[in-house]
Amino acid sequence: SVDGLWVSGNFHAVAGVPMALGRGFAAERDRDVGGSMIAVISDHYWARRFNRAPDVLGQTLVLNGHTVTIVGVTAPEFTGLQPGTSPEITLPLSIRVIDEKDFFDRRDTWTSMPILGRLKPGISETQATAAADVALQQYMAREENQWIVKRSPDAFAAARLLPASRGSRSLRQRYET
Repeated sequence: SVDGLWVSGNFHAVAGVPMALGRGFAAERDRDVGGSMIAVISDHYWARRFNRAPDVLGQTLVLNGHTVTIVGVTAPEFTGLQPGTSPEITLPLSIRVIDEKDFFDRRDTWTSMPILGRLKPGISETQATAAADVALQQYMAREENQWIVKRSPDAFAAARLLPASRGSRSLRQRYET
């Protein structure tokens, strides 16, 4: 049993995840079902499970009955995006679709996933928020997404971007005093 993280194909590149060995998923396609049977493991998992063997790249793991090939090991300083958690393995979303055929088509999939982005050089938070809000409003205006508006009219009224440097809302609440 390992703590894992399902991520989009550009996760490692966008998050700037440093690698100790190999690569992240920068070139993987999210909807290429089963085409990216790969994994990136954490430094901690590499040490615990593989005794830091330098030939770990290309080795395989069996997860939920599926064989995945290790293509990267994150650097020791990467302990995840959520303080207090430390995923030992990251897997592309395309693998999840093997067991959950309707994953990308389910109505609640995209509204329950956190979205991570990185500001381009020269783009302000205000500009990024405005662009994100335009994209959100276009998405919410689609007929198939009207259920979201009815269910949570205020939750998706405007896009909000939260700088990662300020931590998650729950963490701030927990430690604000």
